[in-house]
Amino acid sequence: MTTIPTNNDIERSDLGVFYLSVSFLLVFSTLLLFFTSGLLSASPIETTETRVSQTTAPPPETEPQYIECRGVIFIDPGHGFLNIHGTLDRGAGQNTYFYHYSDGMFEYQLVMYISRKIADVLTERGFTVLMTRDGGMDTTMSRARRIAMAYEADSILFLSIHADAFAHSNPDVARSAQGARIYFNRNNPHGYGEKSYIFSRYLARAIDYTQGASTRQTLLVPNQNFTELQAAMPSALIEVLFLTNPQDAAKAATPEWQYLMARTLAYGIENFVATRLE
Repeated sequence: MTTIPTNNDIERSDLGVFYLSVSFLLVFSTLLLFFTSGLLSASPIETTETRVSQTTAPPPETEPQYIECRGVIFIDPGHGFLNIHGTLDRGAGQNTYFYHYSDGMFEYQLVMYISRKIADVLTERGFTVLMTRDGGMDTTMSRARRIAMAYEADSILFLSIHADAFAHSNPDVARSAQGARIYFNRNNPHGYGEKSYIFSRYLARAIDYTQGASTRQTLLVPNQNFTELQAAMPSALIEVLFLTNPQDAAKAATPEWQYLMARTLAYGIENFVATRLE
């Protein structure tokens, strides 16, 4: 006897097929999600493209760095050579406050320390720095020869560094002179007078804007007699302070001030080159 399905039976059958289809889809989706997540979490080194990228593109820190030279700066640490008598020219120092505070140092040693620190700072900033000496020398060297060395090196600036002393029969007067002085030749025979003046102003401004660099406002002093100021390039001669002044001498005897003055002068040099020469 054939049983004819009722409407209820048909509906139950359709629901069973529907539930079976949904179950199959859920199982398939789960498997697909599992499979794809496994691929995504796999190590990138498994792909050919990644291996090529890793072998042909080194990390940035391994790439060579090149800094183009911004010019040659020539520094003349004052004194430090043999004088005409064959003895070492130590410059000022003996019978000064600085000699006492520094346990026996002279001008030629102080300006050497400052010059070396200037060279370190400017070298890091992309300059080449050359000096007439590196320590106390056992040879003589005229001022004209120092200028010639700057020519031979194609220098763009010449800076002679000294420390001053004021001799006077009255001790109070001798102690009164203080602070930095910068000499320039506005009548430079090679036509660099104006640039030498501007260079000196940049140095003075750097000193005056740096707290603790000087005990008074920097003086700009015209001078046509110093050989160092006859160079065929912007040039200046600086007396960084007075070794005969108690305040100046106390500063000069500390490594902190020596570095501060060196960094300040390096800043003035770089600013002048960047705005007036580059």
